[in-house]
Amino acid sequence: MNVQLIESKSPLICGGDKLYIHHISVAESARNSGIGSKLFDPVEKLAQDRGVKEVALDVWYFNDTAKSFFKAYGFQTYNEKMWLRK
Repeated sequence: MNVQLIESKSPLICGGDKLYIHHISVAESARNSGIGSKLFDPVEKLAQDRGVKEVALDVWYFNDTAKSFFKAYGFQTYNEKMWLRK
């Protein structure tokens, strides 16, 4: 798991500090065993301890399992990225 604190000192970042989860995953064979919560709960506590009100991450559009997991924690879709590859 890779988590980064992004501080709002940059004029390009609006809305205050945020924690960004760069990568979090659980092997398919280990899902639904509480491992995802054990990974994510400390991130949520870190945000709370630092007074950070926003936690952000990217999830692949086809990864319904991950989307369901994060929605259960209260995450909402903020934006979608579109690419043109040739």
